[in-house]
Amino acid sequence: MDQAQWAQTEIALLPTEQIALRPSVQQKPLSHMPLETLAASMAREGLREPILVRAAAQGYIIVEGNRRLMACRMLGWREIPARVQPKDVSNMTSAGEIFAALRARPMGYLDRAEATNRLTADFGVPRAAIAQQTGDSAAHVLSLQRIATLDDRTRDILRQEQLPECVAEALTRVVDAESRQRIALRTAKERLDIREVELFVEAANRRLPGVKHSGKVVSAVRDARPYLNALREVVAQMNEAGLPVQLNEAQEDGGTTLTIRCRTRRRRSQP
Repeated sequence: MDQAQWAQTEIALLPTEQIALRPSVQQKPLSHMPLETLAASMAREGLREPILVRAAAQGYIIVEGNRRLMACRMLGWREIPARVQPKDVSNMTSAGEIFAALRARPMGYLDRAEATNRLTADFGVPRAAIAQQTGDSAAHVLSLQRIATLDDRTRDILRQEQLPECVAEALTRVVDAESRQRIALRTAKERLDIREVELFVEAANRRLPGVKHSGKVVSAVRDARPYLNALREVVAQMNEAGLPVQLNEAQEDGGTTLTIRCRTRRRRSQP
């Protein structure tokens, strides 16, 4: 988080029981001695620097400051000073508001991914127009929109562990959500570089179960969202090429219905 983003956060006194640790910290043991030393220092001098959190569906999730929170709980403190990150793009209600946020403030790549995806999915803004307005390349906008279609758990890990965009982009090529999450957590714990991540991505895709069909092996697909996004992208490309195409989406019966309508040439009648 850079200084401009840090300046946009506000400090609040939050109940410690409402703040969750990052996933990787919850799954690995930590030495109690360093925490006891930190707790003793906090008992004498107080908390020198507020922790950083973001709002979650229930309470808050740590962005920075896991050890400070654990030391605070060790001392029995019920509240802790925390900086709360500002409103995210999921709560914005118009394309203009999203574009204004993209231009006015620095954003992490996950927020930019959600913003660019909402511009197309919710407001019908073509990828080329997003690229022109934001200064990104069309290819980068497409990459961001693919990142936005990752499952919620994977995106939470990417955000909380502050994994770089290249890791997120690699994970978009893993079809299975559980495999994505395992790779993301392993990347955070072992500090894997992008070449190692790519190897795990390839290995995960090779392990996918297959279903025999007409003599071919078809990989099992558990998440349709990347394919829905691909259909939206095809429609956007057709419109950019000058072929008017309409895409209508409706949520019903626990699924999504897509209707694509385009004008076709009429055949000339025979004399």
